[in-house]
Amino acid sequence: MDGQQATPGKRNLPVYVLAALLLLSLAGNYYLYQKTQKLSTNPQTAVQEQIMQIVATVSKLMELPADETPTIVTIANTADLKSQPFFANAKPGDQVLMYPSAKRVIVYRPSDNRIIQVGFLNIDQ
Repeated sequence: MDGQQATPGKRNLPVYVLAALLLLSLAGNYYLYQKTQKLSTNPQTAVQEQIMQIVATVSKLMELPADETPTIVTIANTADLKSQPFFANAKPGDQVLMYPSAKRVIVYRPSDNRIIQVGFLNIDQ
């Protein structure tokens, strides 16, 4: 015997690796399918979950009004906002949390996990 023969387990190693990759791929696809189904059946629930996630993250950085749910807007283009001093440091992707009852507005940057600006909301009746 020359001692260099491959054992049966080593010969099947590529098959095991491919099987594991296939299972991981199927699990990932199933997860995405479930998420898509959830969005298509009740998009409002998905929006509410996203709002609650943002509020939970920002509440770790500062005290937020507890008695109301904010309206959240994601900044896509800052060109229109440059004339407003409050948004001078805003960047695309920043999120604006507006609390009308508490009359507060917060600019949050998810990419840095930072509060960029806090101010009072002036709503004309």
